[in-house]
Amino acid sequence: MLSVVGSRTPQTMSLSWIDDVLSSLLREHDVAIVSGGARGVDQKAHQMALRLGRPTVVFLPSGLRYPYPEDMHLWVEPILENGGCLISPFLPSMQMRKRCFRERNRLIAALAPMTLIVECRRRSGTMLTAKFAAELDRKVCVMPTFPGEAGMGGLDLICDSFAHPVRDFKDIQLALRDVAKLKEGENQEAQIGQP
Repeated sequence: MLSVVGSRTPQTMSLSWIDDVLSSLLREHDVAIVSGGARGVDQKAHQMALRLGRPTVVFLPSGLRYPYPEDMHLWVEPILENGGCLISPFLPSMQMRKRCFRERNRLIAALAPMTLIVECRRRSGTMLTAKFAAELDRKVCVMPTFPGEAGMGGLDLICDSFAHPVRDFKDIQLALRDVAKLKEGENQEAQIGQP
């Protein structure tokens, strides 16, 4: 699984980057996409998974009866048909509340061993998700941006040394390979300790 989060109003170049990098990744690897269903980067990542027949997991900031954003009900059938799911930690009848986003973001970071950040502001839900992922000892990767661009917060993540820059498909492939090796090593250690 790969968590993908980012701006609700991404630049056209970022959307093109997602088209290129994620489509290559999903074509060559059996990866499920995890995100929050928000407009912008989240929906673009879900859309890429659906287009290429891969499962996608949507964490909602609301109950399942009131999916948010409002157009999310249009996504339910294609998501389920591709083997994905919608998950909510809230009661089914709970409507979206601002405080729900924090919990949703923590779960997005927790589910996948790696989180990819595509554009984030310094004070944003995306930045919060990146910090949750780092606290949970998940690998955090970020699409670098030029200083002064809208997604400049991604540079802060790199400068703070808890995110790895991902420029292209090869970088993301290497990052996923590192995560897989780490998980394999943890599994071997766990088996050694068993009688």
